[in-house]
Parts: sequence; C-alpha cells; structure tokens
Amino acid sequence: MILNDIKIKYKEVDIQESIQKLLSNPVRIWNSIDNKRFKILSSGFINPYEGPDLKNISIYFDGKVITGDAEIDLKSSNWINHNHHKSKNFDKVVLHIVLENDKNINENFITLLIDPNEMVNKSKKVKRNTVSADDMIVIQEYALFRLERFSKAFEKYYTDRKTINSALQLAIQTFIKNYYSKRRRKNVYTYSDNLKINDAISAYLQNNDFSNKDNLHSKLNNFLALAYPGSGLKNEILVNALLPSLYFISDDKTLLLDWFYKSLAKNKYGKLKLRFPHIPQKYIWQQQGMLELIKSSGEERFIIKEIPVKYSLN
Repeated sequence: MILNDIKIKYKEVDIQESIQKLLSNPVRIWNSIDNKRFKILSSGFINPYEGPDLKNISIYFDGKVITGDAEIDLKSSNWINHNHHKSKNFDKVVLHIVLENDKNINENFITLLIDPNEMVNKSKKVKRNTVSADDMIVIQEYALFRLERFSKAFEKYYTDRKTINSALQLAIQTFIKNYYSKRRRKNVYTYSDNLKINDAISAYLQNNDFSNKDNLHSKLNNFLALAYPGSGLKNEILVNALLPSLYFISDDKTLLLDWFYKSLAKNKYGKLKLRFPHIPQKYIWQQQGMLELIKSSGEERFIIKEIPVKYSLN
C-alpha cells in the first residue's frame, strides 16, 4: 500500500481512485521512466485488501496485451522499503506507478512516473444522470473482455479450416446464421439480398490476403466500404466476427486496438439506451462494453475464463 510511511492529507483510497481514473483513457500513449511506450487498455479495479493497489490492469506493450496488477507508491524506493520484492502478493505486478522516482528498481515491470497535477480532483462532483469516470472504467474493462472472448472463439474456426481466409469465412458465416436466427430478424432479407451479401463477402475475402498480417486494420475499412450488406448488418459482422478474428491472428495488435477504441458507432442500440441512459454510445467500444456488462450480470466481475492471461513482460 502507498501511504505507510508518509503523512498526507488525502486518504489512500482517494489517491487510488484518482490514479485509476487518470489511467482510464485507452488511447493515450504513456512513457515509462526508461522511455518505453505503452497503452493502458483497462485500469482494473481497486484492491481493498493486502497486496497491489490495482488488480487486473491490462496494458498493451511490445505487441502484446498483458494483464496483471499495478502498485502505486509515492516514491519508487518504497517498493524495497515496504518489502514488496519479498512478498508473493506482488508477483503479478506488471506496472509500478510512482509520484517520485528516487531509486531505480530492477524488477520485471514497467515503472510509470505520474505528475500529481494530473490526478483527478475528487472535490469535483458529478451531476446526477451524467456519466462518471467510474462508469467508463467499468465499461472499458468489459469492452476489452468482450473483444478477448470473441477472439478466443476464432481459434476453433482456424483449427477446423487450417487457412486464415477459410476460417474467416466460417466465422462470418456462423455469425450471420446466428444473426438471422433471431426471431425478430427472420424473413428480413430476401433470397436476392442473401445472394448479394454472400457474393460481396466472398469477393472481399478473395481480394484480401489475410496471411499477410501487415495493415490488418486497413482491411476493416475495406470491409466497411462494401456495397453489401447494409450498414447495420455490416457493422455487426465487423464487430462480432471480423475484428475479433483479426485480433486473434495479429502479431502486433496496436493498430487494431487503435481502431477499436477510436471508431465511432454506426448506430445506437435501443436496449442500451434503456438500460444505460446516461452512458453515451459514441464509440464502438462503449457499446461493446455495455453489451458485455449486460451478458455478465450476476457473474463474477473481471474474470476472463478460458483466455490465457500473460502475467509477465517477458
């Protein structure tokens, strides 16, 4: 914990919450003390018990999504002074957040120096019925969870088909079949519509070589440019099948994650507006986070089942 040996007018939980909110911008590029660039995709959740201050933080570093813990210290030397290096509770720390870098610590984590002037002012009250930083932190966590969960499903398609393009075709076809099976969507598309949709998707897969993993994000834009299907179905295919599949096969996910967090939503979901009237649907990731939150209601939060989690920077 961060305030064991220093008297300060703020409570420890205030600093935890302020830093957690500061870290909740998934498109911001951070620089470590040794000038390593990385992004914080999810700022995790505050740990009220013994151990690191933030649990299940997700960072994007060196082409990999890394999930682990984050410890907040006023001084970097507190890592040694508080014997964190000897405690198994801190074995999964991937990010050390400090307000003063007074000692270089030789550990297998990234050290981030925070400017105290950037910390969120807790005296600012959030108006009723407006979105708060806490809301967006939770939605951000679930958005990443959903992308990881959907991308994991692509492994089965790839195992069945052996080639990337044929696996993509199976993933898209499976999604469309499930999409059509919804009662309210039956008979929406005519036989002629379906032919045009299938022909357009087949041509798209033939004209794009996905074995070349460079510029995969540009292939998302190519898909959006198709004349068929219509914008609604096209967006659903992209978010639920194509993007997670490309995320799975990508070696460097930087540009795909940028696309995910920066792309504007094409339409708004009525059920999300009813369930979360104060949360905007400006970006795709916001919608995906809310949809996953609805699906996960009642389940233990922030646990990624059947998804390998890398608790290391190696």
